[in-house]
Amino acid sequence: MAENLIRYDRMMKIPKVDIGISYLDEMKNKSIISESEDSCQISDAFHELAKFVSGKECVTINDGDDKTNSHVTSSLRHLSFYCQDNMSKGFVLQGTCEDLDRCDNLATCKGLRTLLLQTARSSRISEISFKKITNFKRLRVLDISFTSITEVSEFIGCLVLLQYLNLSKSGIRKLPKTIQKLGRLLILKLNDCRNLKNLPCLEGLCSLQLLLLNKNHYLDSMPPGIGQLTSLETFSCPFVVGKGNEDKIGVLKEMNNLRGSLCISKLENVLNFREASEAALGDKEFLHQLKLKWSVDSFGECKNFQEVLGGLIPHKNLKILKISGYDDQYFPDWVTRETFENLEKVSLSECKKCELLPPLWRLPLLKSLSIIAMEIRQFNNKFFFEIGSGSGFSSLEILQVKEMPNLTCWIIEQGDNIECHPFPKLKELTFVDCPNLRNLEVLQRIESLRLLKIKNCPLNEWMEQQLGWHRGMLDDASMIQNYHRNVEESQEP
Repeated sequence: MAENLIRYDRMMKIPKVDIGISYLDEMKNKSIISESEDSCQISDAFHELAKFVSGKECVTINDGDDKTNSHVTSSLRHLSFYCQDNMSKGFVLQGTCEDLDRCDNLATCKGLRTLLLQTARSSRISEISFKKITNFKRLRVLDISFTSITEVSEFIGCLVLLQYLNLSKSGIRKLPKTIQKLGRLLILKLNDCRNLKNLPCLEGLCSLQLLLLNKNHYLDSMPPGIGQLTSLETFSCPFVVGKGNEDKIGVLKEMNNLRGSLCISKLENVLNFREASEAALGDKEFLHQLKLKWSVDSFGECKNFQEVLGGLIPHKNLKILKISGYDDQYFPDWVTRETFENLEKVSLSECKKCELLPPLWRLPLLKSLSIIAMEIRQFNNKFFFEIGSGSGFSSLEILQVKEMPNLTCWIIEQGDNIECHPFPKLKELTFVDCPNLRNLEVLQRIESLRLLKIKNCPLNEWMEQQLGWHRGMLDDASMIQNYHRNVEESQEP
């Protein structure tokens, strides 16, 4: 993306990231590259070919290389410096590695577009001379991740052509205000910057498409001007709703290019339906996953849960919905509206007052349901279904129940006009941290079930008495006990 190598047609409405991924997939299919955990590696043969074709435009310098000066010429466009001893501090660094510091030819590389600092492990590099970096006015890509730097110099604002900036896994505590001068920046990576609690005004980053932090990295507040980033496609950390004008939920209104997943937290700061609806979630057609979260410590203070949730209606393209900390007995109608025909996964957690599930059986493609940290004592027909509905979960395949300390049993009563097979496609059932759960009469009514997972639940003795089930291997990683249904026995008349 930073080198403008992606063929992009705005009329197709396909994001550049997806097009770039398709390029990588094609190269993997042709064995040009192979994929590891978080990176791609080019094959040896193609690497040699690329080195030959690129000539002196691309150079990798290893720490300790005696030929540093001879590698670097005025035609250099892409420089990767690999520090093996983790104590590097060359021309951009302060420390023991003097290879780049001695390289006089770097001053002639006015056309340098890419500068990558690579280290073998977490680096001890604690200081970088951004003033020297800004000599490269045409720089498009700058990667100084895995360092121990604690701040970024205001000189970063001089790199006005920069399109990719990676500061991940560094010790930075703040970003300078001048970063908003990077009007062409497309990607800003801040993953694992654990000391970073706030971001400066980002209003000037009008081209920014990816702002990457850890999904559980909670900023103290949203950066000023974030509502102006209408090109933003990925905001990977939670959107923390505040009480000021700069971080109210309404700043999301024009950010309709957001795609993938979005988490909105501290919804207790939203006052009413009108304010919630200002987020215009229904206009964000590219969002596939949405998490709506109230803080647990707000229970008792917030009285408008149903009203606020009623104003947060997402687009019908949504596939995954997670609701956490919702402290009302009932859910608004949109949660189970049949128009959400693409909704495949629902998770409800810490909904303390919820005594009945919303009619999720109405969702035609719902395949996975998680119920977490509720205070229900018994699962029964009334909890899962509307009495007299005669309907079941037609597509549900996975059901997870976790952190339910009061749950004692799950029964399905007769005579409530519930289908004989309320879960006709359920294959996997999981119970974790349900210390009072002692029997599951429902197993007799779920003929499709093949796998039962149990952890921290006193069900083992009861399960040993159930015909057609046998204990499987203990999952050592999660300590979950698996039970498998004997398919042959279950199919006998």
